[in-house]
Amino acid sequence: LVMESTYGDKVRPEDAQRRERLENIIEESVSRGGTLLIPAFSTERTQDLIYEIRTLMVEKRVPSVPVFIDSPLAQKITRAFVAHPEYFAPAMRVRVEAGEELFTFSEARFVENTEASKKINEVHGPKIILAGSGMSSGGRILAHEREYLPDEHSTILIVGYQAVGTIGRKLIEGVKSLDMYEPSATRGARPAKEHIPVRAKVETLY
Repeated sequence: LVMESTYGDKVRPEDAQRRERLENIIEESVSRGGTLLIPAFSTERTQDLIYEIRTLMVEKRVPSVPVFIDSPLAQKITRAFVAHPEYFAPAMRVRVEAGEELFTFSEARFVENTEASKKINEVHGPKIILAGSGMSSGGRILAHEREYLPDEHSTILIVGYQAVGTIGRKLIEGVKSLDMYEPSATRGARPAKEHIPVRAKVETLY
């Protein structure tokens, strides 16, 4: 038998323990007045996080703050989840059939386009941003990291496996600065590297 397994050598904590740790991270981030930034893969991991954050906010276990899901792909996949409740676990299926919306809550805002993504920075005060990619190897998360990694009040939460050489892996290894490409305003021009200090708190939750 040959089997590939990312987490084959790890024992994952129980769901209740993971939810409690997420609760503590959100509370601590909000208390510091910063942004909680979560790089997450669009399929399954983002939906897990939306559900867990929703549960904590609906149950009033964490403060109510804006939650931005900044990934068009994650939005499409979340719609697919909702459209096929027959694949949910039985307990979840009962709740959906009773009319509960597992991925919808008043604080959640799906971000449609790049302009809306940029405007997230104009929302002052504590907030949560989920964006792809999960290893910070591309996607909208990079712009948010350039914005919030230098902020000592903010937190970046790593929620999945990080391959060697990725920004996510460097962050959990404790780097104090990163060289990140600055978006180029000129089409075809080679983007310049920008030196980004890492002052945000780095947390992990697998």
